[in-house]
Amino acid sequence: MTDFDINTEYAWFKFEDMDRIYRFILEHATKPRIGVRLSVNNRNIELNPFVSTLIRNVIKGIVESLKLPDKGIASINISLYEVNDVKG
Repeated sequence: MTDFDINTEYAWFKFEDMDRIYRFILEHATKPRIGVRLSVNNRNIELNPFVSTLIRNVIKGIVESLKLPDKGIASINISLYEVNDVKG
């Protein structure tokens, strides 16, 4: 499933959908106050929404490092969440 509804919070991708993952995250996560929680093979990674120029390489490295040689597909779950305002 690559269709995304902000109200459902989740989108699922196969490992082979790497380019779609990049586009999805860059499209949604670079909006103000939206953060990303990426889970690869049930390991959670928080992505800072303000480092969009690094997102592609970060995700590629994470997914490739977690992809086991005997498995063709990694389980990738992406959720978006609202970033709370920082008051001080």
